[in-house]
Amino acid sequence: MKAGIEGKADVLALWAPNTYTMQEKHGYEMFCNANDFKAGIYNAVITGREYAKNQPESVKAFLAVMMRSINWIKANPQQAQAFFVSNAKKEGVEVSANAAKSDYELRPLFNLDEQLQVMGGSPEKLNDSPAGRSFFSINVFLTEGKAGSRSMRPQSFIDISFMQRLKADPKLSAFANSR
Repeated sequence: MKAGIEGKADVLALWAPNTYTMQEKHGYEMFCNANDFKAGIYNAVITGREYAKNQPESVKAFLAVMMRSINWIKANPQQAQAFFVSNAKKEGVEVSANAAKSDYELRPLFNLDEQLQVMGGSPEKLNDSPAGRSFFSINVFLTEGKAGSRSMRPQSFIDISFMQRLKADPKLSAFANSR
């Protein structure tokens, strides 16, 4: 990014919010993004295996809060974008209102039902789901060419059962699906 700021780069590969900063402050143009290639942009929640094994109710509750937050963001995009700008500033990152709007337009957010759908709906279908294919491609990219590395199928590191348990829990599912 430093080369871009100094005007020494013809092409940059960036992610938000840096993408927008380079466009707005340094005149770069975005010529493609993940959506152009139908490459999904999926968020991931990561927990240790031991924690997940010993605290499954806590993991499920965390996911319920996350899903409820996504519903709120989708229902209140202007407020969510303003919060994004304000919070980024507190962290020392400058994000304009226009950049926040662009980020929300380019990066899809999935509610509980949509999340299960992009994950294939079951562990057996995860590897061939949109999210599974995306995470596999990222895994291949990150491990390609590294000695002793091998790409893993998403089913080996993504556990859809927590989302399924959330969906099956009437109280938490109702909470997750509200805003």
